[in-house]
Amino acid sequence: MANQFLIKNTMQEMRDLSANEIVGLQGTTPIYSGIKLLGYYKKGDTPAPIMYYLSSTDPGPEDGGSVIATGGIKLIHNFVGNVNVLYFGAKGVETGGQPPYPDDYPYLQNALNYCAGKGKCISLPGRKFYISKTLSIPHDSLGGGIVSEQGSNSYVKSCIELMPSSTDLYTIRNYSQGTTFKDVAIRGRSVNIANSVAVLFKRVDEYPNSGDPWKDDLENNIDAVIEGCDFGNAETHLEFWGRQVTIKHNTFSGGHNAMLFKQFNTLGKYGGSARGYRIWNNFFHSFDSGNANRDNFALINNKTTDGYGFDIIGNFSDSFNTFFMGNLVNSLVSGNLDYTLLGYFIKAGNIINSNITSNNVDHAQRYSDTGTNPPYNSKGAVHADRIDKTIISNNNFTCSSGSSILSEGVTNSKIQGNIFNRWGVATVAPVACIVLDSSANTVSKSYGNEIDGNTFYNSLKTGGYLLESGTLDTNNFWGNGNRIRLESQATLTALFNTPNFKLSQSISFRRNLIAGENIGDTNQDTFSISGLYNITNDTIAASIIGLPTGAAVAGTLKVEVANLYATRYYMPFRSTGNKNIYIQKISNNIAGEWLTMITSKNEAQVDAVGVVKQSGTVANVISQNATDLPTALTLVNELKAQFNLKLASDRESGQQA
Repeated sequence: MANQFLIKNTMQEMRDLSANEIVGLQGTTPIYSGIKLLGYYKKGDTPAPIMYYLSSTDPGPEDGGSVIATGGIKLIHNFVGNVNVLYFGAKGVETGGQPPYPDDYPYLQNALNYCAGKGKCISLPGRKFYISKTLSIPHDSLGGGIVSEQGSNSYVKSCIELMPSSTDLYTIRNYSQGTTFKDVAIRGRSVNIANSVAVLFKRVDEYPNSGDPWKDDLENNIDAVIEGCDFGNAETHLEFWGRQVTIKHNTFSGGHNAMLFKQFNTLGKYGGSARGYRIWNNFFHSFDSGNANRDNFALINNKTTDGYGFDIIGNFSDSFNTFFMGNLVNSLVSGNLDYTLLGYFIKAGNIINSNITSNNVDHAQRYSDTGTNPPYNSKGAVHADRIDKTIISNNNFTCSSGSSILSEGVTNSKIQGNIFNRWGVATVAPVACIVLDSSANTVSKSYGNEIDGNTFYNSLKTGGYLLESGTLDTNNFWGNGNRIRLESQATLTALFNTPNFKLSQSISFRRNLIAGENIGDTNQDTFSISGLYNITNDTIAASIIGLPTGAAVAGTLKVEVANLYATRYYMPFRSTGNKNIYIQKISNNIAGEWLTMITSKNEAQVDAVGVVKQSGTVANVISQNATDLPTALTLVNELKAQFNLKLASDRESGQQA
């Protein structure tokens, strides 16, 4: 009889042990080694049979899975590895299940409590579990969490969802460190997203500062990994009072904030702000702030004083919402694709020591110059109160109703290699693409910046500026190698909208190209950029630093189609008497056919005066062909004189270097 097990088909059968069966489990030489349980509610409804043994000590209260009390004894099972919630009595709803749905809250919570202190996760099979109350991951569940039993290979996501009748706000509250959420779907109340949160990371309200810096450092850092999850039906999906969290390969659908970071009440070792968040390769879908100004919500919303070490890489959004809001310090925002953006890409207080690079930001493009369709309220690319020691490079910023980049103070930063396409969408007043200073903040100054190698493409017909620096100094401002490409019908009101902008205060302003785009010879289009302000009046800048190619000394850039035969590009030329240069191109856009370069004091003389005069022709010689030595010498001398006259004519006309 040794090692014989009682066989029970269900948990209820095991609870209903007879007196003889209980005696058979007891004593120094028991009849039964334990009980083999084949299912929970019916045979085979758990992943596999499990063994229960008589406990010789009090293991604590019954939890419906690891401890079962019956007939004055307690039977225990020690789970190895992650714990499937079916062993604790959870039922779930399989695909196609109809309401009323069972409340699995007590079974899931019992499983989470069992895993506390053991470094185990509860695992969910591929079905949905409805709960009436908020689940809590206990404080000492170091390394625990919730994972999917079938991993990421199944198209059926394991899901936990608050019942519509629940009065709780939160689906899950996490009080532990190093928690894992992997390959599960987590939902707020399905009937109303208002004020509901899918997963809440919050511990400091129950575990206040102990006074031990090292302990509080552990308390305040979550070190969680949230991977492959699907969040939805909540106003805010993830709410953090923690740090050093990895959030990758998740899907966030619907709501207002995908993730919200809040200030710690206790400081711990590193202070109270958000730190060390790795937000990688997530998908944000169908978010809308529900607010016309969209100033309170964002997909990634940092409400802490600072945001140290945000690593936001490779995310995709097709949501009508601001992408990131809050402070960025020592952070990287790279490789994100934000499509149909309505709010800001980044709306920050301070951006310091950070890198915003290689993002593709495409604002919602429904707009109408005539007002037939109301414009979407797209805001801008990067707006901040202060930008310092930051690189904004190689981004594609398309279509914004405001300025692409705006700050009340930009210092020691680089704006390089970006493409700015269609800023000031559907605005009445002209809008600057880049604003370095706001005159509303007289304390701010911009200095030590480089704005190099950008392409400004397709300004709107409503007008605008490339750069605005308020009424403050812009010392040590670089502006090299930018390309300014305009539509044939577009007009920039001014390149630089500031009367105090002096290039002589800058290090360099060279090799900038301003040119018309899609200028057809048959269009007979003419447009100009005026209002270069002190660029042309700053004699130091004009003569030493140089003007951008295409900007005229008179303060005007003209790209004109004069007639059906030639397109003329009007560019600067500083010399006495001839201040303007025209480059005349053959008609019908025949590639490579540049005809003439001509100069004049005014446009009326363009066809009459060239950049060089035509040199004189060589006259016929008088001497006859030589037949003897004297006549040969005479002929050679005459040819020599005629050739010298031709060289002198060439030098005078400028055709000979």
